[in-house]
Amino acid sequence: MPYNTPELPGPRRGLLARLMAAIGALVALTAAAVIGIFAVMITFGVLVIGTVAVMARIWWLRRRFQAHIGSRGQANTTGQAGNSGQQPADGAAHTVIDGEYTVVERRR
Repeated sequence: MPYNTPELPGPRRGLLARLMAAIGALVALTAAAVIGIFAVMITFGVLVIGTVAVMARIWWLRRRFQAHIGSRGQANTTGQAGNSGQQPADGAAHTVIDGEYTVVERRR
């Protein structure tokens, strides 16, 4: 019993037409792969830049927070409040000037 393949509608394609179709398909697949690689690279680059920006912001905020906490602890250098008499890490002595003031309003 022979195996019969159903005939496709339309004219039969020759060798040159099938070869051109294969080359066209290969070009289309190659172009899709190249575009896909560029899309992945762009996405990866955006993610890396975004991650670096977020990490820099977190580092900056931590630095400011630690400086703020350090300045609050260093307000009294006699060791009575906050820092137990330790000098600042940069070696500079911090002093607090205490005073009073009166608000004077000018009337026009």
